[in-house]
Amino acid sequence: MNSAMDASKEFKTLGDPSMPSPADPVKPVSTEDIANKNLEQKEGTKSGEINQFEQEQMELIHQMSIREEEERKRVQEEEERVLKQVLEMSSKEHLEETKKKSEEEERKKAEDFKKKEDMMKQKEDELKRKEVALRAEEERVRKEKEMLEEQKKQEKI
Repeated sequence: MNSAMDASKEFKTLGDPSMPSPADPVKPVSTEDIANKNLEQKEGTKSGEINQFEQEQMELIHQMSIREEEERKRVQEEEERVLKQVLEMSSKEHLEETKKKSEEEERKKAEDFKKKEDMMKQKEDELKRKEVALRAEEERVRKEKEMLEEQKKQEKI
């Protein structure tokens, strides 16, 4: 019976590389070998668990990096938006201030022009009064001259 088991064992191990070949003598398996084998399996399982844990950690780190990058981009976009608003407000304020100054300068120029125009009108009015006074004086002188000439004519007569 022992030889039949050996033959079936040999038949089964022909294709299995972990089993001893038919030419190798069969070693007896000790409890220490079994314990070592179990320990190796446990260590392999533990190693697999550690590898899986490390992979999960790497994935979490990767996801955190992606989230941090997205957050950084979002913050940067928000900062750019705020800066743009500040710039626009500053530009608007500058434009309004410039417009206000320009309007003030135009108003002042208009006032100055009006003052000069009023002064010119006053001078023109004064010149007209002087001209009227001069004509009146010329007319008086002319009439006086005519009267003198008339008197001379009458004295000659």
